[in-house]
Amino acid sequence: MQNNNLFSYRFYIGMFDKDTKQQEISNTDFFNTVRKVLRLNHIDNYTIIKCKGHYKSDTMIICEPSIIIEIIDNCTIYLLNRLDSIKVSLLKELNQESILITKQQIEVL
Repeated sequence: MQNNNLFSYRFYIGMFDKDTKQQEISNTDFFNTVRKVLRLNHIDNYTIIKCKGHYKSDTMIICEPSIIIEIIDNCTIYLLNRLDSIKVSLLKELNQESILITKQQIEVL
């Protein structure tokens, strides 16, 4: 069954605190906070992927534990209206400087 109206929304979040540049929240608490924010925004279907993020700062290359949250949706207005709220809540709750959100049309095989 194919549905050409499905999209993957991905949130890329580093686990280092924006102020200390270290992981201040345990993995369990980090994941529980993410789940709480998604639940409060009525997002019930998602995947959390643990990974390593790499980026270059002004002076060095940083490697930090990270997560990707993937939500697959048929581009509902509800989700589109919630993306910014979810991002703002995650930035605050996890003390993050930035969160990257991507959107990609997908084809289910």
